[in-house]
Amino acid sequence: MFELWEHNAASFSKEQLEWFSGATDYAGMLASDLQDVIEGLGCLISEDGARSEDKTNRSLCAENFQSHHDIPMLLFFIARSLDNIQGLIEVGDSAKDRLAFPERYRKVESL
Repeated sequence: MFELWEHNAASFSKEQLEWFSGATDYAGMLASDLQDVIEGLGCLISEDGARSEDKTNRSLCAENFQSHHDIPMLLFFIARSLDNIQGLIEVGDSAKDRLAFPERYRKVESL
């Protein structure tokens, strides 16, 4: 989406700019969802750690992360999600700026 924005922002109509300006709202929703996911993961990891320390009853441990690939894949997913959220914020803010100050961009684009 960011590449589309960079290459075509100058040619978007007011309605299209308004649509892109909503990207910041969407980014906020994604950030909130990601926060919930990370919090849930923290609880899973914490619970596994507490159960694995209970030497009397190891069967209680859920072992939520069973493969050595699980945690890196999870962290890569979180990093990509944050990168996408940042891109949405940049596009949304740029669209809002173009709507609020169109004269700034007319001058630059005519050069």
